[in-house]
Amino acid sequence: MDPLASNAALPAGPLIEMLARVPFTTHSIVGVETIAALDLVLVVDGIDVRLRITPRTEARAFARTRSLAIAHLDPALGPEILAGVAAFAKALARIDPGGVEVPALARTNVRLAVLETVPGGSWSRATFDDRLAAVQARGERYATAVLVVTQACRMACTFCPSRDKQHQVVAEGGVDRHLEDLIHQLEAGRSLGARALDIGGNDVLRFAHVLDVIEAAHRLGYEHQVVQSPGQALADRAFAERIAASPLDAIDVPIYGADAASHDAVTGTPGSFDDLVRAIDVVSSLGRPAIRLKTLVLRSTASQLASLLAFTEARFGLRTHIGALRPNRVGERDHLSNAPTFSELAELVRPFADRFETDGPLCVLPPDRAHALGLALAAAPRRVHLWDLGIRDGSEDDRVKRDRERTFPSVCAACSARGTCAGVLRGDLDALGTEGLRPLPPTHA
Repeated sequence: MDPLASNAALPAGPLIEMLARVPFTTHSIVGVETIAALDLVLVVDGIDVRLRITPRTEARAFARTRSLAIAHLDPALGPEILAGVAAFAKALARIDPGGVEVPALARTNVRLAVLETVPGGSWSRATFDDRLAAVQARGERYATAVLVVTQACRMACTFCPSRDKQHQVVAEGGVDRHLEDLIHQLEAGRSLGARALDIGGNDVLRFAHVLDVIEAAHRLGYEHQVVQSPGQALADRAFAERIAASPLDAIDVPIYGADAASHDAVTGTPGSFDDLVRAIDVVSSLGRPAIRLKTLVLRSTASQLASLLAFTEARFGLRTHIGALRPNRVGERDHLSNAPTFSELAELVRPFADRFETDGPLCVLPPDRAHALGLALAAAPRRVHLWDLGIRDGSEDDRVKRDRERTFPSVCAACSARGTCAGVLRGDLDALGTEGLRPLPPTHA
């Protein structure tokens, strides 16, 4: 490692000593005068990359360790450079004991700026149209279209990568322009053959034009529609009646605890459990749409998983399905600190393997369940993610695609489920490593 060129006013301390132990070339380490932060230059493949290190609680960032938040100050980095920054962050995380302070020249309330995006935002209809034309030219056909509604959520879930965006309203042009773009995407989905529709977003039911979207999809020929929502909006019976009268078929609703204390601790929103229970009761009394309860395996709530599953069956007569935390946006990976390792996940879900739904590594499940789920996933209808078609090159969302890419580490080479397994998301590999991944034996005749 090169000698550290630190600011003379910057005191030596545990963080500087940690940086000296990381096997990466860094230089120009200086204290920032306006916030509690260090700026440094990391050399990745001969290229200088400007980084900023702050206390983990003070900033959105590319990655976090127990004590620190790490951001890159360059707005657009290629996947190889991002991989180098991720490796540096991971190496620093391995030796961070927690409680390490960032030496600073001054401490103020100024926050690190959000990573820059390209002018005009992350999504462009022109980009969407160009990529759609290419998909159509290849003759690709899909059964399901995935639509993303940009809508703030009232929850502030502890694991949610977008919790600090919860008050952000929609894209440039406002809600009316967003509605136009959504209907444009719906038309495109139908042109690719899709007849089923999954509408995702932080809280789709809070979107001002949600009923317009549902009705437009029905007119266009979508035969089955599902939306994602924390569900509390349905506690308003008048609104629930309008939803029940619409063509919407089902709502995917998350639940994180069997009582208010447990659920609200995860959502960060007092009263959210009581509102959710009331909402499910209202929808049940109306008879539609279907409520599909889901939960996530979190380290913080793992001990309550059995009681949660029992509660939803006893209270609502509903079977709750289980999923795993996934990486979302680069710069907001700290939520994965609440994700069990692959080994821990395998232990936690073993008693409930028939409820576990994943498009991740199948080897966290018992072999029989893994092979059955793999075959089901392989046979599942193809899905087109409409939002992804319109992501601008160089935007923040474009830079996060690496985390969504799937790969097979070397441990997967001898796995009998390799042909049906979706592999491991790169973001999960960076955060969790490969410990706990294991080749599955062949199925028994």
